[in-house]
Amino acid sequence: MADTESLTRFVNRVEEFEELKRHLDAVLRGEGRFVVIAGEAGIGKTRLVIELKNYASQFGVRFYRGRCLYNENSDPYLPLIDALNQYFEESGEKKEDQGALLPIGITGLNQMPANENKNEYIPIGIGADASDVKPIEKIDVDTERDKMFGTITNLVVEISKIHPIAIFIDDLQWADTGTLQLLHYLTRNMRNARVLLLGAYRPEDLQEFEGVHPLIEIMQRMRLERLYHQIELQRLKYEHVQELVKAILQVSDISPTFMKRLYLETEGNPFFIEEVCKSLIEEGIVKPGGYAWDVGIDWEKIPIPNTIKDVISRRIARLDEVSKKVLMYAAVIGHEFKFNILSKAVEMNEVELLDPIDKLINMKLIKESETAEETYVFEHAQLRTVVYESLSKSRLRIMHKKLGEIIEEMYKDSIDEVVFVLARHFTIGKVQDKALEYNIRAGDTAKKLFAYHEALRYYDTALQLLEEEDISTIEKSKRVIQLLQTVGELKQLLGKWDDALTNFEKIVEICRKINDERSMAYALIAIGNIRRRRGEFEIARKCYEEALKAFEKTKDIKGLADCYRGIGYILWRQGDYDGAIAEYNTAMKQIIQTGDIKRLGTVFIELGNVYGDRGIFSKSEEYFKKAIEELKKVNDLNELARAHNNLGDLYMQEGMYAKAIENFEKCREYAEKIGNIDWVGWALFNMAEVYTKTGEIEKAKQCNMRARPLMETINDKIGMQSVLRIEGSILFKEGKVDDALKSYQDALTVARELQMPYNEAETLLEYGTALLTKGSVDAALDAFLRARTIYEKIGMQPKIEKLNELIAKCKKNEKMEMDHDGR
Repeated sequence: MADTESLTRFVNRVEEFEELKRHLDAVLRGEGRFVVIAGEAGIGKTRLVIELKNYASQFGVRFYRGRCLYNENSDPYLPLIDALNQYFEESGEKKEDQGALLPIGITGLNQMPANENKNEYIPIGIGADASDVKPIEKIDVDTERDKMFGTITNLVVEISKIHPIAIFIDDLQWADTGTLQLLHYLTRNMRNARVLLLGAYRPEDLQEFEGVHPLIEIMQRMRLERLYHQIELQRLKYEHVQELVKAILQVSDISPTFMKRLYLETEGNPFFIEEVCKSLIEEGIVKPGGYAWDVGIDWEKIPIPNTIKDVISRRIARLDEVSKKVLMYAAVIGHEFKFNILSKAVEMNEVELLDPIDKLINMKLIKESETAEETYVFEHAQLRTVVYESLSKSRLRIMHKKLGEIIEEMYKDSIDEVVFVLARHFTIGKVQDKALEYNIRAGDTAKKLFAYHEALRYYDTALQLLEEEDISTIEKSKRVIQLLQTVGELKQLLGKWDDALTNFEKIVEICRKINDERSMAYALIAIGNIRRRRGEFEIARKCYEEALKAFEKTKDIKGLADCYRGIGYILWRQGDYDGAIAEYNTAMKQIIQTGDIKRLGTVFIELGNVYGDRGIFSKSEEYFKKAIEELKKVNDLNELARAHNNLGDLYMQEGMYAKAIENFEKCREYAEKIGNIDWVGWALFNMAEVYTKTGEIEKAKQCNMRARPLMETINDKIGMQSVLRIEGSILFKEGKVDDALKSYQDALTVARELQMPYNEAETLLEYGTALLTKGSVDAALDAFLRARTIYEKIGMQPKIEKLNELIAKCKKNEKMEMDHDGR
């Protein structure tokens, strides 16, 4: 069936439409595509997609649609979940028959009996009970996020085997980070499926975002993988504006004077043009159809509003008071609103509400939803925005409070389905206790669904609400500590190290006041872990030692193990390998007592690091593989990323480059899923080093260039040292020896500042090689001798042997020069 959403003629999008048809042809051949349509608000992005939908229907293509909502605290992943719900409704499969496979929202699985979610399509994680939120370190990689992303992708691919499908996600500029990551995953894994993913976004909204917009980050990654195609829509030219106006007003001719004024005011924006024409019709200034309606009209005096907001405001001002009230409550509910909620909000029975609803539909302000019964949506996002922003702060507070109370009562038996909505309404409604409760519950649910950025938003709001209260009592202080710890862990995981440090330092401050030594000690460990990654080893060690004293008092075995591990890490980085192994072994004894598999896996990684630096590769590989085996049991994404990164580094040292790349890709895959930019950066610069060794210089440059800003963003000095060294290697391969030497010198400076002998020796070896190529034999010899001294202390025999050969070569060159001078 053709889509009748728009009453206007399809004008001047011939080239763009032909491009979309080419992508559709590719999809029909089994080549999955993701096409992004960019353009300002009202430019016609959705109209273009509707035209494609109508065209594609002749080929049996099924269209499903999801929308990202602005500032409405919607459920993570909701746009894709909504789109797939349409498939189930269309196919006649009832949710209860499939075990609430893709519930409206994300909480339908709560209604399922325990252990009955056996359907192969069920994305475990969607619908998790917020009361069953696991700590971050307990993330279930294989059966939760991996399965959730993989299952949704498999479902889409399976549907496409029955008939080709198109999924349109509108307003991507408002998408939550989880949705964008899921889109990335889906696009990467549907290349051989009859799936057309369509997205639309407004470039102007990306500029208003503080920092780098998540959509820009995802698109940059996808561009490097060539995973999407972009179509940019421009404003209409004069002749096309004229054609559009004639179509709307149903006339064959129109005053050139009016057309010029309309074109200048609207600047060719189709939505603006439509709204002006609708306004003129509603005001009775013009009557569409026929040829005689314009007799006697002074076209020069026809009022044309200056902005879209003005023209929408004029249209709304003409509504009766009842219809205005209905429209205002609809705007406060959101872009999409249910009839039953609206009825209670405006205090009208269902029959009374029908007349204003019909009036708003006839005026093209709202329309019935295509995807849900008894549900309505605004005709255009800007209509809702203008209505919402016209309301005073006091009115908004009262209306949001009222809606929160209505929704809470209506969903009292299934409250988890609406925690995100209630968090929004009670926060803006300034209902302190309920806002706090639902923001925490929303954060817990989002975290459970791996939507970490969204979880942070809710937790940060909860913290602000708590800080507004008097937290002088111990009970309230402990609530703040618990929330600060959760937020700090998330921020650390996402590479927001400065923010995480602030959180953990606040915990220490509060704990000292209430004498909570255990919580203080864990916060000190968290501070130490960040400081050590930045190469601030002395500060980190003091944190671990202070925490160690506290844990000795409280007899906390896990805490003691974490302290020994932290100190072991510092000793490893400083080249004291025997000391590091001793600390790790002490930690392992503590861990074995607790049976903590996650911590055991982490110690295995760290022992693998030590033996790798010593050149005992077989033992190092054994420990890394044991770590991966143990970590998979508890499924910790962050530590699995680290284990694969370090195993990849080991294979690189052994010249097993294919295996190295495989592990670095695995590291990046895990890191991207949880949004950990630090491990993404490490995987990238390590891949750059492999590509440098294999002579794939362009790939190496791309990877290293992408890694550098990530290291700079979080101030990871250890990672930055590697980026600088690899930059030197790339420049050296390109024959830019002087530039290479500069990069090596920068890398050496960082290695010495951080007191990391292994990294210094590694850089000295490459630096000396570049100097030797340049003919600076004495300087090269000095670099090699210093590197050999470090490796001898470490006991890394393979490197020593290589350096002995290079030193001999330097001395031979010196002797040849002396002989030459003698002659």
